[in-house]
Amino acid sequence: MEEIEKLFDPRIIERVKNMRLMDDDLMTKVFADDIEATQFLLRILMQNDELKVIECHSQTELRNIFGRSVKLDILAEDEEHNLINVEIQRSDKGAVPERARYHAAMLDSHFLEKGEDFTKLKNTYIIFITENDIWGKNRSIYKVRKSIEDTDLTFDDKLHILYINGEYRGDDKIGILMHDFNCQRADEMKYSELAGKVRYYKQETEGVKTMCKAVEEYGMEIGMQMAREATINFASKMLIKNRNTLEEISEFSGLTIDEVKALADKIKIPANA
Repeated sequence: MEEIEKLFDPRIIERVKNMRLMDDDLMTKVFADDIEATQFLLRILMQNDELKVIECHSQTELRNIFGRSVKLDILAEDEEHNLINVEIQRSDKGAVPERARYHAAMLDSHFLEKGEDFTKLKNTYIIFITENDIWGKNRSIYKVRKSIEDTDLTFDDKLHILYINGEYRGDDKIGILMHDFNCQRADEMKYSELAGKVRYYKQETEGVKTMCKAVEEYGMEIGMQMAREATINFASKMLIKNRNTLEEISEFSGLTIDEVKALADKIKIPANA
């Protein structure tokens, strides 16, 4: 571990020590491309001991050229070709219904082939593991069910949304899993199927190196995003004041002329040529 202390900022090392599976940095590493571990997780979350995963990936990015893209914590496919997206949501506002809708829409747009009939859409499961009991009913799982108003008819659009209550601590499989997801130490975890991998990334040298590097890169990525947002905010204010030409705004902000033009169109401000 002395080698690690020389390579990384002490704050990064401390962050890794404090991580739980409820932190998506650790969770995505533990389940990354690991069919066995992902299958173990999904069998519990979906209450189906027969479920078989044939493919899984973590941090899958689905790009949207017209709007916001999305990076999925876990994306898996089972032997019946159902799509399953698992997301860690520590913030309550990150688990709003509209986010589930957007994730489902992105999956639909990427996995339905051009010209293919809409009935070919896959059964899709969006599963949010929330740190808090956001619905406040002390249930382990909240399953969203769509129906036709004033009838007993189910509206089956092949979309299934599940919220897993991270505060739940019952003696059943979900309760044990949520206990493990909130443990900082692998030795405190009850499921050996998960504890071994958590131990590797938090206690063994190569695993800790991997986690420290991931945290470091994530910090740099967030820093770049914040810098970009600050640049766009600065350019937007200049456009709103309408005192500078496009070329001047481009020079002062570091954005290209095309980016400044696109920003002017977005905020509907006529820019000086």
